[in-house]
Amino acid sequence: KLTSLYFPNTIKNIGDYAFYNCNQIAFIDFGSADLITNLNSYIFYGTAISSIIIPASVTSISSNAFNSCTNLTTVTFALGSKISSISGGYTFKGCTSLLSISFPDTLRSIGSCIFMNCTSLISLDISNTQIYSIPQYAFSGCSSLETLYLPNNLTSIGSSAFINCSALTNIYTNNSSDVTINDSAFQDCTSLIYIGDISGNSPITIGYVGDTSFAGCKSILEIHLTNTVTSIGIQTFKDCEELQYINIPTSVSSIAPISSSPNKELLGLLKSIASSESLLLSTNC
Repeated sequence: KLTSLYFPNTIKNIGDYAFYNCNQIAFIDFGSADLITNLNSYIFYGTAISSIIIPASVTSISSNAFNSCTNLTTVTFALGSKISSISGGYTFKGCTSLLSISFPDTLRSIGSCIFMNCTSLISLDISNTQIYSIPQYAFSGCSSLETLYLPNNLTSIGSSAFINCSALTNIYTNNSSDVTINDSAFQDCTSLIYIGDISGNSPITIGYVGDTSFAGCKSILEIHLTNTVTSIGIQTFKDCEELQYINIPTSVSSIAPISSSPNKELLGLLKSIASSESLLLSTNC
């Protein structure tokens, strides 16, 4: 049975699916390989590795490269890493033992569902990267994730990016620009309290808010919208039971139904939009 892989320093390319579902492979060593530039799709899918050091020469990692590596706990990028893109999606999906991964500042983009169902991941810091967009389902189902540090140049958070991250409490970013929050981005993040700078005193400003984007965020305290928001979608703030403050800019012309439960409808939104630019909600709203 094949249990270990040792690559020569002359290796330039490893094809798609090369070691797909080789579930006895527990060790991979790239040694001093410095010619390989891409880890192709499904290359180590389903292997039994517990750690991996990505060679500095690798600039991109394709879809599903480490999908379902359920023993993988640590991912390290070699000193001097040139990694720029982890694209195509599902790269670390289902890596249920993943505890630690640190990205170099050369990273510019990540694919959808990259950490989907990484249920052991507790904290992640990507604030040093050049990532400007968190793609759809990027962290969905990361049920143990508590704290996340995002880049300062963040512009958008994709649909369902953090859906069902039930332990997520704080997301930190020193971003100074408006952020687009797409549909269901934080749906059922029941522990989420704050999104903003590390001081805890400057929440992000939201330039667009999608349907159900904060639905089920029972612990969120405040939401700051800017005058680029023209509408508030279906059930955007449904079951935001602890929401104490939300400003409604005069640019907002329509608010869709929020909830069928009277104490969670935030009915003051509808009453205030015509007369006020912002609304301070009472805690028993």
